[in-house]
Amino acid sequence: MGKKISINVKVAERSIPLRVDVEDEFIYRKAGKRLALIYSQWVKNYPDKSEEEIWMLVAYAIMVENAQLHLKHTDSELAMTVKKLNEEIHHILNTTDE
Repeated sequence: MGKKISINVKVAERSIPLRVDVEDEFIYRKAGKRLALIYSQWVKNYPDKSEEEIWMLVAYAIMVENAQLHLKHTDSELAMTVKKLNEEIHHILNTTDE
């Protein structure tokens, strides 16, 4: 573990105090900005919703993004595995022909 620092991330007029590793500060700040952006978009698009409903929708939107990234990552891992297997098959076929 690295050196810890204290930071504050502001979302929806609230400040979230955090202690994070120095090397992870960028990630936490970026996440805070993304959260604030998604929150403000939902508030703007659905002014009739309660704050609780907005937070529920924000959480759901973030989880959809997370699932999309996970699937993309999983698909790319699968594609790399298939590519490696194809290379191995071609290698085996080429060596048995000799």
